[in-house]
Amino acid sequence: METPPATLKTASRWRVAVRWLGVVVVLTLFAGAMVPMTLKARKRSRSTSILEEMRLIDGAKDQYAIENNLSGSAENTWSQIKLYLKVGTRLYGQSSNLDALGNAITLGSIDTPPVVPSRTSFTDVIDDPAVFWGSFAN
Repeated sequence: METPPATLKTASRWRVAVRWLGVVVVLTLFAGAMVPMTLKARKRSRSTSILEEMRLIDGAKDQYAIENNLSGSAENTWSQIKLYLKVGTRLYGQSSNLDALGNAITLGSIDTPPVVPSRTSFTDVIDDPAVFWGSFAN
């Protein structure tokens, strides 16, 4: 049997190297496209989480007012509202009224919903912040 010339072995190695380089380039482009989408989805998830927490706080305020027979203009504190949140949740474990990003939530009176800070508007992932946040926006 004859062995192939050395130039054919070298050419074959170069073809394999070029193919692997192509695979690496394609994977890099794919990863480059996925990272921004993943970050945007994560930020959208955080905004939805904060909105859900606003709803829970609003419900806790309503329960507190009903059980204590309070009028709509009565002010409340975080320690009063916290009693009406589910034990073991992130909100219940907090010592103050902070959202998932660490911004203070304005509780307000019984007849007003809690307000999310304007700096957590997430305008880059929410089309219309006024519609998304609804009564929880300031």
